[in-house]
Amino acid sequence: MAIANPKISVVMPVYNASRYLRDAIGSILKQTFTDFEFVIVNDGSTDDTDAILRSYDDARLRIISLERNEGVAAARDRALNATSGKYIAVLDADDMALPERLAIQIAWLDEHPDVGVLGSGVRMMDADGALTGRVYSFSAGHDEILSNILHAKGLGITHSSVMMRRDVTLRAGGYNARLPITEDISLWLCCSAVSQLHVIADVLCLYRRHDENISGVAGATRQQNGILSRICYYLRQAGLPDPSTGPDEEWEAFRNTVISEIEKSGLERVNAARDQLAAKVFNKSGSRKYAKLAATLLLNPRLAIGLRYKSRWRRLIDELVAQSID
Repeated sequence: MAIANPKISVVMPVYNASRYLRDAIGSILKQTFTDFEFVIVNDGSTDDTDAILRSYDDARLRIISLERNEGVAAARDRALNATSGKYIAVLDADDMALPERLAIQIAWLDEHPDVGVLGSGVRMMDADGALTGRVYSFSAGHDEILSNILHAKGLGITHSSVMMRRDVTLRAGGYNARLPITEDISLWLCCSAVSQLHVIADVLCLYRRHDENISGVAGATRQQNGILSRICYYLRQAGLPDPSTGPDEEWEAFRNTVISEIEKSGLERVNAARDQLAAKVFNKSGSRKYAKLAATLLLNPRLAIGLRYKSRWRRLIDELVAQSID
């Protein structure tokens, strides 16, 4: 029997994570705050995940089983859309939440209604669950987090530590399956337009590093989708259509154009251009103007087609940046 009107919905996508799954589930079921439902999406696992999930007899668990693997971003969005709680807490199937996590985060969010996405500090553990001694713990407000995300700095929001307001997350469009591996970055940027982002220093999550981490594999795809997520943010800031939410053909054309330009011009140069533009959007007045500059530079297919040589790429950047300065 499902829990009626839970205060928190905990969401977890699972794909072939049977080695770590009991630790993750157990860490949620042992929370000191108990008014929650636990939505787990089995994303077409082929290991013992299904048997492990069926072994639990707890009314708070809601299991959604997919016949085929749809990918973690799609699984996250399925879980999100199945929730009913006021708050959404995220935990990946290889991580663990410390016992006070839900209680601390919900109390903090209740006291700060302007914040829609709240992350926390995390302690690192290895594949066997042994603590490595590394801790990422810092406190940061909206402006600092947004700047870090736009500049691709390391101090952002750890996904498994996040609690979000459900209404904010849905208004932001939820997880974008077109941006796998960076669906979290895309969501934070979308949420930043409708609410505040924040990280508290309290260490509330154990984050597991191992060879199969999604965040540690597919490096090129992660870099490319990170750039795409940030470009789409600039487009939205400029009041222009977001291709990541448009028709399939338009998205594919846009994505292929940007990736082709990254490959031609080099990731380092594209990152440098992005950082230069991000600094202007963030630090100068008239952010819509600079967002349009970013959109013009990296999102106009006809312009991108002409960016065939590094010298031309560099010259266009210089010209556009110069034109943007009053």
